[in-house]
Amino acid sequence: MATQDNLRCARCCMVVFEVFSDIMQALLARRGLTAQDIYDIVTNDPKFFNKLRDQEQATLRTLRSDGFSKLDASIIYKVVLRYKHKALIPGPTLQWGVPPKSQHIDIGDDVERIRFARNEFAHKTNAETSEYDFEKFFKDFLDVGHRIDKLLNKNPSLGYVRRIKDLKTTKLDTETAETILEQRQEIEQLKQELLIKENKKEVAIFIGLSVEEVVKKISEGRNPEDINSPPFKFTLEGVVDSEEQLNMLKQMIGVTDLESNILVRSVQKQCIELIVEINSTYLKSKKLLLEAVTHFFHLLTKKKAFKWQGDKIIIVITIAEDFEEQTLLEEKQDNMFSIEEEAGYFGNFNSTLFN
Repeated sequence: MATQDNLRCARCCMVVFEVFSDIMQALLARRGLTAQDIYDIVTNDPKFFNKLRDQEQATLRTLRSDGFSKLDASIIYKVVLRYKHKALIPGPTLQWGVPPKSQHIDIGDDVERIRFARNEFAHKTNAETSEYDFEKFFKDFLDVGHRIDKLLNKNPSLGYVRRIKDLKTTKLDTETAETILEQRQEIEQLKQELLIKENKKEVAIFIGLSVEEVVKKISEGRNPEDINSPPFKFTLEGVVDSEEQLNMLKQMIGVTDLESNILVRSVQKQCIELIVEINSTYLKSKKLLLEAVTHFFHLLTKKKAFKWQGDKIIIVITIAEDFEEQTLLEEKQDNMFSIEEEAGYFGNFNSTLFN
């Protein structure tokens, strides 16, 4: 039976997967290009189109028959980011891929807010939202809805603010909530692949469908252009999310751990997210990938780069498909170096591999 935390999460997901997509479609249409124009742009760019997941390619093909109506917020963001020089949607105050500050209220800033919120709910390993996070979510996105309504000259009684308000308070039974949460789970189909135990603490590693697809392609030797693997996103749940800890993790940027061959590219305070590169040698099987991630976690542990909140940390591994190269911190560009760590995991630990 759905708890209050589940019901709150379901209400947020209704906004994420219904209203956000409509907003992104409207902003893309505002550029003045037709759906056929966008279709021609993406399909004539094989370096972009061929690297998309099969489902994403199929979605973009609907541009010819259904206009923008089948495009979700995620695929629109990828298109906007790929062709940022075309300004399909005006850019944010800072730059694409960077969390906006509270005073940043340009169109691109709100697109980034939508993107971060969508990824947060799509990549959560649980379907729970606290009352505090629930209220903050709706406050933030009622503000976004107000700005978008004004930009698009929408009637307040029919605009995004009205829709978001209604979704916050609409009656939601347990069965409907569970259906919505199942749809959320289907996006990345996160699966627990490894459980590591040490000193009464646990580290659970989850892998998303997008990662499985990359591993499958590389293991089968398909798409040689993809051997330089896409950046990966490690989302750490159960660690202290503070500026102090964030700054400690930022010291890892530009550092390659030679044991795991993982290079940190970016660190963001969203739970805590690390954007990393993984050598394709470790992407030939799920087992090799998990070994690399375990070595890397051992490195973070030795450097005391994070603090435990409780007795369990969850690492969620997905593809950072919307990571933009220019989001790398400028101050780290002149400090690229490698360190060599001795072989080893946590020392003596018990692990369970889930098949």
